[in-house]
Amino acid sequence: MNTKTLLLLLPLLIDSSSTTLIAQGFLTGDSGGNEREVTIFDRDFGMVWHTVTGVSGRFESKTLPEGEYLAVSGSVITPVKIQSGLATEILFSSQKGMSADTETWSPSRKKFGQTFKAVGPWVNGFRFWNPGKPVQLIAELRERDPKGKLVGRKDLGECSWIKIINLQPWEWPTDRGHNYYLSLHSPTGSTFQLGTPALGDTYIWGNAYYDDEPRLDSDMGFSISQDNDNLKTIVRVTLHQGFGFKSEGPASGSPTWAAQSFTATTNNLRTVWINAGWPSSEGLTKRFIFSVHEKSPTGKQVGPERNVLMIKDWGATCAWFRDQVPLRKGEKYIVKLRRVDGKPFYAYLAPDLYKKGEALRNKLSTENLDLTCILKGEEHPGSVVLPMNVRMTQITARSITVKWETALPTTSQISFGNRGFLQEKYKTQHVMTLPGLDPGTSYTFQVGGRTENSNSPPLYSKSVTVKTLEDPTSLLPKNQVMGITGKLIPLKNSSFEDGLKGWKVSSLKNQVAEVPLPPDVKNLRSVYYLGRYHAHSGKRVLGWNHKVHEKSGPIPRKMEPALTRTVSQVVTTIPGKIYTLSAWVLTDERQGGWNRNDRVRLIVDPTHTGKLDHPETVDNKFVTQWYSTRGQWKRFRLKFKAQNSKTAIGVQLYQWWLLAENHVYVDDVKLYMND
Repeated sequence: MNTKTLLLLLPLLIDSSSTTLIAQGFLTGDSGGNEREVTIFDRDFGMVWHTVTGVSGRFESKTLPEGEYLAVSGSVITPVKIQSGLATEILFSSQKGMSADTETWSPSRKKFGQTFKAVGPWVNGFRFWNPGKPVQLIAELRERDPKGKLVGRKDLGECSWIKIINLQPWEWPTDRGHNYYLSLHSPTGSTFQLGTPALGDTYIWGNAYYDDEPRLDSDMGFSISQDNDNLKTIVRVTLHQGFGFKSEGPASGSPTWAAQSFTATTNNLRTVWINAGWPSSEGLTKRFIFSVHEKSPTGKQVGPERNVLMIKDWGATCAWFRDQVPLRKGEKYIVKLRRVDGKPFYAYLAPDLYKKGEALRNKLSTENLDLTCILKGEEHPGSVVLPMNVRMTQITARSITVKWETALPTTSQISFGNRGFLQEKYKTQHVMTLPGLDPGTSYTFQVGGRTENSNSPPLYSKSVTVKTLEDPTSLLPKNQVMGITGKLIPLKNSSFEDGLKGWKVSSLKNQVAEVPLPPDVKNLRSVYYLGRYHAHSGKRVLGWNHKVHEKSGPIPRKMEPALTRTVSQVVTTIPGKIYTLSAWVLTDERQGGWNRNDRVRLIVDPTHTGKLDHPETVDNKFVTQWYSTRGQWKRFRLKFKAQNSKTAIGVQLYQWWLLAENHVYVDDVKLYMND
């Protein structure tokens, strides 16, 4: 019997220190990333539970008495309610990043960009991945899109592999809730590649741009850093700006207490992060006491002390409820820390970066140094709240009903793609239905809302993906399918129910004799048997699947060159008209590791000059990025302008390694002439 079962059967547990019955519950959820701290604070004591998540980002707390708590992960702090015998689930927001844990790479271009919605007052950093040769790059931030007003420009120098950029608040300021465009280009006009999410459109509020042209269903692999709640940074002195610890000099010393003075710029103090150390022989964690005082370390204490677990060389974050540490703007305060056992420790220090304050250690005289610390207050107290217990209560072929809760009354909002739904009524129990969806389709969305505070920004949950039910009896309108409006251009055997009839297959010259492959791979047959999967429509799809037994050789085995297949057909088009090619794609693999081995991209030759017989010669503006879908049918699109009365359209399938299982499928290829 697991813990959850026990809690459901015995919701009332006996406190060993008394005979009082105490109702118990627990907190579970997703931190939004690997190695994320998740901490829970009660109102009186301080930190009552702490963990650092693994690769999955999932966490589950110990049992906690029923009541109100604060949950903290990354830059998000939110009130939560623990209920007797139940799990409260928090999906910490992944709103601030666009990168995914599985990435492929883009076609080579001269410029890449990504639109995003600002969630903070400034961009404090970003990162990206250049998988190709080193290249000189310049980054720009603009309002809205490639033609928007320039906000900031930065020369990044030579960039290769993973590049991390840190920015100061005055460099790239933003207005919360407004749209921005971050781009990279080479000053010499060189082409280069960038990492892209294998799943395509993972950031639901923005799109990728290649050479300032929007790419449907795509994102760049940028991770853009902003504070994504309503906490305002009062002091920020991070470890990479400091001395660390030295046995001699200005960063030396082993105090029994350390402190940092600061000038209040918000009406309260919500979180404090400080890093401290101690001899390795004493272990990796220690309990510290954090407190806030007026004017000096011996001044009047403001709010309660907080008992916090600190990780050596990592630091600790403590948090208070919004009404516990009130501040008066412009006044001087001290945040102070000491070990619970009273023993000495060393605090990491930095040069005097925060001119309005200073570090103090075992003395009241000035040191002209700062602690490495981050202090945040709430600009508008009472406006930060994250959705809890997001549940799909009814899923049909055409709609999804979603329920969730909030600890404070908020509006109800759902956002996905370029669509959104809003209910203005403030409440803690939320129910919304997404109408007008397509059967058998996966949708990714986030729920959120604003509090009754007029300055409150919406704070969204982590993205949730759910698939509508299959509905083979319903026919989608021919002139409107998932955002595409226009005339449907007939294709031959578009769903491969007649095998490869009507389709031309590229040369099989990439076949590698020493790697045995099943017949479906060798001949690119339209397959019936899909293993654990089903066709998107009908009985057949284009592609292959196979399993490799260990006796046939080592797994994985790299194929040089990679196995690629391109199928195409020629259609009649009107020069100058805009068309959209779409297809449903499903890929999956076992023992691949990165989930990007098996992939598909859409490809077009608008000149009809035979280029699809040699796909490597096609201009990259007429191909999508490579897509991997992790075993889900996903629909991808490519927009292009016809240049001739005949156009060749196609899809390209790709396999790089021979794995324990490979699945590469395409179905339901459609072509539309846009309105």
